[in-house]
Amino acid sequence: MTDQKNQSNRRDTWDALFKVLEGVRYRGPEPRPSVEEEEHMVDEMVRRKREARREAADGLRQIVARPKWRGPGPEPSEDETIEMVVDGLKRMRREGREGP
Repeated sequence: MTDQKNQSNRRDTWDALFKVLEGVRYRGPEPRPSVEEEEHMVDEMVRRKREARREAADGLRQIVARPKWRGPGPEPSEDETIEMVVDGLKRMRREGREGP
């Protein structure tokens, strides 16, 4: 297709789209809001979305900031933690071999 034919097809397509859109009835609040009111509504939606994201991020920060160790006594050292994991794995393997 030539460039001129492409442009003609695009123009025809856009014209058809606008014809369809002219037939679509506005389904928003009646009477239709003014441009300024629509801008205010959009600004308010954006503000609320940002606020919700900020609150979610704050909630995540609080969760991450919590102490991770909730067991009895002070938090074990890294070596003690590894030892506890190894002991747990050995126990699970032993129980798996012996059966329930």
